[in-house]
Amino acid sequence: MIETEIHDDERRTQSTFDSTPWFEQASDDEIVVLAKIGWGGDTEADQVGLFFEDDEIGTPDTVPQVFRTSMVLNVGYEVSINEEHARAWVQTNRPHLMEKIDGN
Repeated sequence: MIETEIHDDERRTQSTFDSTPWFEQASDDEIVVLAKIGWGGDTEADQVGLFFEDDEIGTPDTVPQVFRTSMVLNVGYEVSINEEHARAWVQTNRPHLMEKIDGN
């Protein structure tokens, strides 16, 4: 499990979910860029949240709720991926990326 949190900018709604399905389909470049921005708080992390916007892949109901609340309040949202979980997944599933992620 790669624990990931999304919340609207007003922090009225939030959700914690497993973003492993995003990592499984992501390109190597997408993962490296996500790592370089600190695993959250930027456009690349938003893409992880958007992947779970539709509830067709078993996403908790609260993830789409964050997007609905953001639209109603006319505010943004922020996605943060647990770095320890993400790095462990990369090390296990795509170890060739660790050198790029660590900047070596």
